[in-house]
Amino acid sequence: MHEIKISRRVFIGATAYIVSAPLLASIFNSKNHIHKVVDKGQFFSAKELTILTDIAEIMLPKTDTPGATDVNVSSVLDGLMVTWAGETSKKQYRYILSQVDSIAKATYQVSYSHLDLPARQALVEELDKTAFAK
Repeated sequence: MHEIKISRRVFIGATAYIVSAPLLASIFNSKNHIHKVVDKGQFFSAKELTILTDIAEIMLPKTDTPGATDVNVSSVLDGLMVTWAGETSKKQYRYILSQVDSIAKATYQVSYSHLDLPARQALVEELDKTAFAK
């Protein structure tokens, strides 16, 4: 039997084809390098999708393979909230996104989407360290 290795990128890319999800309209802010989602999704608000899209791109940036934005991770997750997620998962995702914004406000005195890219990267890195420390 052959061992199959699947990376996060391969899984997300494959999932994007399985889940039917509309593309999200966004405006790229060249000042702070963030894609601001302008319309609400099927489940998430535009503000939540902006945070989700940015965090996904920070975690899975475009390299020699597609990044999170290239494979529409936020659209897929938005669709999964409608088609797959239970109430607990829905509440957890919304809570996490609101907490990220609250932490940004407490740390930098502005909302997440107004932070510059280095500050957003540092915030996500710190959240990642904290999550894996436990």
